Amino acid sequence: MGMLQRLRDALRVDPVANRDPQVDLATVRGALESEAARLGRRSGLSLSQLMEYAPADLTEIDLHEMLGHLQSRGEIVNVRDDSFGNLRFDLRAALLDR
Repeated sequence: MGMLQRLRDALRVDPVANRDPQVDLATVRGALESEAARLGRRSGLSLSQLMEYAPADLTEIDLHEMLGHLQSRGEIVNVRDDSFGNLRFDLRAALLDR
């Protein structure tokens, strides 16, 4: 690897680090609303299923950070791991009424 390539690599900007957290939060909220509507319930939602069926691209979003923020605000409750190690949680009704 040449010196010029090492310089390019060192200066490369991480696109995830430059994301707007408010936009990510709105995207995750929308995905949660869609998942709850798809399932017809607000309880027992799964992070795995959210990632699989979300209409938005969640691959570049730190979902654990976003869900932690929503949990701290009381928008998601009863966060737990199921017997397979999947993260499950419940939505409060206020999140769906937005």
